[in-house]
Amino acid sequence: MLKKVEEEFALLIFSNKSIEKLRLAILDLYKQDGNLTDLNIIELKKDLRYNLLIEEIFRPKDWANSKFIPEYVKKNEDLNYVVKYWKEAANLQKKWYRKENI
Repeated sequence: MLKKVEEEFALLIFSNKSIEKLRLAILDLYKQDGNLTDLNIIELKKDLRYNLLIEEIFRPKDWANSKFIPEYVKKNEDLNYVVKYWKEAANLQKKWYRKENI
């Protein structure tokens, strides 16, 4: 999915410093070989620089099944559907960020 939303993901800015640090780490992993795998994410979760951030952000142990994740992001969803709604969410975030920083 990151291949389809890389530019938008790279331009997002989060006011939450933990989420922003994690976003930048994900981008760094992706830029290393132009791909992001489940193994990359597992290694990121083990990395001492990020494991506490991930635990802080995704407190519920089963966060993938929690209400934190919108329905369109659930595993095995149609990728085009996920990308469409992810871009809509990113556009809303950009509008909000601009409004807050005017």
